[in-house]
Amino acid sequence: MIQSSSTLKDGKGWRSGNKIAKSYKTRYVHPKTGAVLKKSTYIKNGKKTRGILMYFINNKWAKEEDVPERREWRRKRDSSVEGFLLYFKGTMAEKERQRGKFLIGDNEFEQKKNYYDKIHAHFNEQVERYGYRCPITDVEFTTIRNHHTHYDGIRREKKTITTNISADRLLNHIHYTKQNVLFTSSGWNLVRGELSLSDMRFYLNKNHVERYEEILRERFPDQRYKNDER
Repeated sequence: MIQSSSTLKDGKGWRSGNKIAKSYKTRYVHPKTGAVLKKSTYIKNGKKTRGILMYFINNKWAKEEDVPERREWRRKRDSSVEGFLLYFKGTMAEKERQRGKFLIGDNEFEQKKNYYDKIHAHFNEQVERYGYRCPITDVEFTTIRNHHTHYDGIRREKKTITTNISADRLLNHIHYTKQNVLFTSSGWNLVRGELSLSDMRFYLNKNHVERYEEILRERFPDQRYKNDER
């Protein structure tokens, strides 16, 4: 079972248990004017508001995201199971907006508090049953983020790593529900895409399709007559 890590979830783990914040000269600046603040806060609408923390690195002031230790922490976090599950949670709603489709059912992974826990528990349940492997292709999962070293706020993937974990919806017209979400290799998720089951039988690896169909029938026995069209 994959255990959760608070240092990965809270976004501040890169400074926990060390003296990174004391390794560099720091200052706070106003987010709009860039003026250096005397304290860490300034007054906004009558309330104290924290300024932007800057670090003096290589003879210039830089934001927290450009601190070498911060980038290394982010690289390790992103290339972990926890990092991938957090990424899945954040992209579920984004993918739905992009598709512009009406999806059946409710997204069971939506939570305002402790939102990570449900998807983490769902992944653990699958690992207990199928192992740390793609239940379709049987390849061992990897968690490798292939983005640029210098973090600039946008992940730029150089290429798809087909063995990485992917949160796949068995039926594309159904929301991200526990019944519908299966963690597979990203390669399988990409290859099957929007293909119907009948098309998958024609174009894709026979053994892979048989495993997919077995899980599909088990998860959705009441939609047996519909599955060929999805």
